[in-house]
Amino acid sequence: MLQERDLEIERGEWQGAAEIVVVQFPPDALSELTHGEAGPLNLQTQMPTEDETISSLITAMRDELRRDCSSGRMFAQGLSLALAGYVRSRYGVPVPERRTPGRFSPREMTQIVEYTMQNLSRDIGIDDLASLLNLSNSQFSRLFKKTVGTSPYQYLQKKRIERAVDLMRGPESLAQIAHEVGFSSQSHFTEVFRAITGVTPMALRSSL
Repeated sequence: MLQERDLEIERGEWQGAAEIVVVQFPPDALSELTHGEAGPLNLQTQMPTEDETISSLITAMRDELRRDCSSGRMFAQGLSLALAGYVRSRYGVPVPERRTPGRFSPREMTQIVEYTMQNLSRDIGIDDLASLLNLSNSQFSRLFKKTVGTSPYQYLQKKRIERAVDLMRGPESLAQIAHEVGFSSQSHFTEVFRAITGVTPMALRSSL
């Protein structure tokens, strides 16, 4: 049974192997993520379609789950916000958006930087930073990108690596440094370090 209006599918068949990933947006979880700012998704019914953006975001979520969420809460929250925001803008019923300031003030950025540097060893989430300024996660992420030019997650990882480079001048092992700057494992630390600096932690420490 397939109804074009409601897109209700009772039964489906396909040939060969296939991987199916189902994504749900529980209203309570979505409201908590956006602090109720965005409201319900109000999606319009769509016939089966391919969307590369949705596929890439869901693939990133699946891969992160397979890594036991080693990238931390901020990365997971960023993916969730990106998927919900894209689905709403691409497939949702248009609703008026609330106006927000264009950029963070110097005082607000100072709060963000100080909190980040004091908590690098913790699994910082977007909600931690957003609550400093009484903003929703989505508001904070938009304003942060406009102000800093990168996502909160990219900024956090860069600060962690900068701190790690400073610590490499001391006696701590690379495993200790990885833990101190908030990485769940030394292998993840090495992966991010190489992506940002172009060299491995061992190679940089040798040069220092």
